[in-house]
Amino acid sequence: MANIFAVSNAVARNAASLLKAELVLGRLVFRDAESDFIGGRGDTVRVRIPRILQASKFTGSTSAISTPLNEQTVSVTLNTHAMQPLELTAKDMTLEVENFSAQVLMPQVAGVAEMIEEEIATVMQPVITAGTLTIDPANPRDAITEAGEILDTRKVGAKSRVLVVSPNVKRALLMDPNLSAVDSAGSPSALRDAIVGRLHGFDVYMSPFITDGAVAMTREAFAAAIKAPAKPESVSGASATDDDNQGYAMTWFVSFNGETRTEMSVVEAFVGATVLDAQRAVGLKFVPAA
Repeated sequence: MANIFAVSNAVARNAASLLKAELVLGRLVFRDAESDFIGGRGDTVRVRIPRILQASKFTGSTSAISTPLNEQTVSVTLNTHAMQPLELTAKDMTLEVENFSAQVLMPQVAGVAEMIEEEIATVMQPVITAGTLTIDPANPRDAITEAGEILDTRKVGAKSRVLVVSPNVKRALLMDPNLSAVDSAGSPSALRDAIVGRLHGFDVYMSPFITDGAVAMTREAFAAAIKAPAKPESVSGASATDDDNQGYAMTWFVSFNGETRTEMSVVEAFVGATVLDAQRAVGLKFVPAA
């Protein structure tokens, strides 16, 4: 039993690390809320919106310039149970599956990762749809420059700005000679593969889950949480986070049906996403050439 438990933990940790390697949007948003999801607190937590407290010129009285704290919060709810169950026959396990991680676990994790990315994209897309800026495929730089100006006006820090674009916007940008390369050495594979380049103060990433536009943002614009469900007590498996404990959590377990002589490998995660601070995001709509 101890050996089975050790193997289960190893597989679950591998699944969590594979999940981390698959996520793009999950690495570009605020993730600090996950530690607040603990037993007894339910499936919703309140997340404080990061902000700057305005300083004033001291003129002899602190009372005259003091301000109340008045923290603002938003709710993040783990409202999606992402799961990929895979049925494996005795023949599969005996004759077909040579490498469990490559043939079974990785495709399962990729499926759950796609659902997580879709959940995050779902809260980004309305910002794009409601955006007043339009991207001209013949000259996409103007709208991106204007988005940067809007963030400047809102006093949104310039150091960590990103532009998440849809595939058609990516194509328009790749034809722009002003797009500069970004050194992605050492970046996780998913992020490295998603990097389009750097343009006008933005690191540009492509997500296939964003459609017909882009969102200029910092990580505090949106929040997401990913939590590993508890493993069923009656089966072999484990819940785990990635190897460097960055919060990418997933549960893997396997159950056996004696009547059909099949095993069920299950990979799952709870996920929730929301707009955290709308002032830190600007939507841009793509207008195809006539």
